[in-house]
Amino acid sequence: MNSSIFKTFALAAFCAISVSAVPSAQVDFENIKLDNGKTIVNALHSTPNTRSEANPLLERQSDINCKGSAFCERLGGSCDDALRKVIAGNTYSTYDGSENSGTCSGTCGLFFSGDHCEGTGQELIDAYNAIRNIGHCSHCGHYKRDSDGCTIKIDRVTGC
Repeated sequence: MNSSIFKTFALAAFCAISVSAVPSAQVDFENIKLDNGKTIVNALHSTPNTRSEANPLLERQSDINCKGSAFCERLGGSCDDALRKVIAGNTYSTYDGSENSGTCSGTCGLFFSGDHCEGTGQELIDAYNAIRNIGHCSHCGHYKRDSDGCTIKIDRVTGC
């Protein structure tokens, strides 16, 4: 089976499983550009449109939650690998034409999400640490900036 047919089949299977894993939620798909340490790749990120209760203790400067893909528990150490690929002084952006919005490794991405969002690699690193240490999220998580509503996500991606 050639590579493009396999990738198409794998993506279709992932999407079908994602939708069935959250039967009452609508799923949004987002194409994002991520740096996998070797090249910039177009990765696919899927997010169910569901709301979870926010932890009022975490609603200080920014909102942190542990939301993400239904497959977050299967990410293993790939999120730590994605963190190690962040270059603190680089700018990451979701603007049209930008080189990339974050980094990825395996099936985990660490990236900016939202319209017209950008920030430094150091912001990605700080948000990752806040999601892990303040939000106590062991797998996926989101850090929403109060200043502009942009979100930094640790989440499952395909195509890395």
